[in-house]
Amino acid sequence: MYKNALFVAIGGAVGTLLRYSIDLSFPNTSTLLVNLVGSFLLGIFTAYTIEKTIPEWLKVGVGVGLLGGFTTMSTFASDVYALASNDVWLTSVGYSFISVAGGLILAFVGYRLIHRGERA
Repeated sequence: MYKNALFVAIGGAVGTLLRYSIDLSFPNTSTLLVNLVGSFLLGIFTAYTIEKTIPEWLKVGVGVGLLGGFTTMSTFASDVYALASNDVWLTSVGYSFISVAGGLILAFVGYRLIHRGERA
């Protein structure tokens, strides 16, 4: 259990640093970008690990830690609130839709890339 927690913390630190680096490079689109890319990568990772014998510390370190630290629901919620409170409602709704629908679609696409031809 402690080993898993350690690798979640390490993965989370790395994922958060990656997200911060992208935020510095793309300040106006970083949250959408990291959430869509993170969803895609989590779909791939889930599909790859679902039938493999991989140590639990690696699964939680990458899935929960790295990709969980990389993506950011709290920043997404803050961005939506900021847009809505500035009366940019159409942008707020569009951003929300693209984030949620795009994240789900990309997670599915990532999963299907690994499990081609199989029924989901």
